[in-house]
Amino acid sequence: MPKRCAILTDLTSLGSCSMTVMTSALELLGIEACPLPSVIASVPARGFSDRFSHDQTDAFTGVLEHWIRMGFPLDGVISGRLASLPQVEATASLLDANPQALCFCDPSVGEGAWKDEVWSAVLRMIAPRAFLFSPSEEEARKILSLDGSSESAWCDRLPGIHRLVTGMHGPDGWGVALDGQMLPTPRFPGAVPGAGDLYDAIIAALVLRGGRSFFRRQNDGNPGVPCRGADGAGSEMGR
Repeated sequence: MPKRCAILTDLTSLGSCSMTVMTSALELLGIEACPLPSVIASVPARGFSDRFSHDQTDAFTGVLEHWIRMGFPLDGVISGRLASLPQVEATASLLDANPQALCFCDPSVGEGAWKDEVWSAVLRMIAPRAFLFSPSEEEARKILSLDGSSESAWCDRLPGIHRLVTGMHGPDGWGVALDGQMLPTPRFPGAVPGAGDLYDAIIAALVLRGGRSFFRRQNDGNPGVPCRGADGAGSEMGR
């Protein structure tokens, strides 16, 4: 049986991002994707002067309550952009009902409509349970109330078992910080809606395929994210 992973985030109809690319990536990597939109939007949050969006809280909470009642087992839960406190609470209940599931939390704060109380609830109720907590540098700074130059060492102050901070800009260029270690990566000159969503989905799929594992810190400069497989042996997960 393939591993099964819920995707709890927004569905943007135009722009090849959010749930559209995440579902495709999980399925292509052999994971059964279970998408559930928190918001339905016309276009991405950035790059457009305006957009239409519709909160899906009633349907979102109803589906999760049904999954829990029927004992629908999950191997993973990707928690992305959530739109209301009931959605956060329903996601936490889903994790309670699936203690075996690995949680991947990307705390999206891309819209002004994403209220501070929802953000705080995610950090309180979901982020501490995350196998992988993957904020952008901007989001990590908001969480830790940081200013000034990038320092990957502050990753250890973020919630979750493992922390992957994306879009880091340090003295040696751009990269990501994995558990406090800076891994250099090339930077595409421009904004690409859906890049972070695709990154989240690929990492979640590869971790789920490798079993309940933990990331090794890299000492060889390889920007891949390796993990130990079910037999304890290291297996390269790639970029």
